[in-house]
Amino acid sequence: MHLVKRAFLTCLCTAIFPWALSANQSWLNPAGKSEAAPQSQSDKTEVHFETTGLGEMRDEDGTRLPFTAYRASDGIKLTAIHGTFHSPLDAMNYFEKQIGKATKIISRGETKDKSGKVIAERAEVILPAKTGASESVSAVLWTSGVNFHEIVSESQEDNLQLERKIPN
Repeated sequence: MHLVKRAFLTCLCTAIFPWALSANQSWLNPAGKSEAAPQSQSDKTEVHFETTGLGEMRDEDGTRLPFTAYRASDGIKLTAIHGTFHSPLDAMNYFEKQIGKATKIISRGETKDKSGKVIAERAEVILPAKTGASESVSAVLWTSGVNFHEIVSESQEDNLQLERKIPN
């Protein structure tokens, strides 16, 4: 019963305060051994991610969005949100809706197929602070076909490291 209450509270808190979870968790492979995060030249230290919770939330329009909460080895908490839509167009429309909430767009790009049709989009943004939070948060968002992904935390570098670990 205690575990059920904890899972419900984690889900409820994360649904209300998704930004409250920040990055830098230790990522475990199926064998339970630590797996190194891919490194770029700008990465100073390897960050591992630990899953701390799973749940589902609904946005202001009622869209159901499963999420995974992580804690990074550097102490940052992150929230990875995933939505599967009826069509790639619906996923891109949701992406646009989320981009509209940003206070700043750091970068934005798209992937096109051979005919020039946009098949995926990606952006790095700053989102406004939520009630009770002192600072804004970083996010990376992308689409892949019918899938929408968003990672939110206080650390853009942790967001990018976790993004590399999430399958499209």
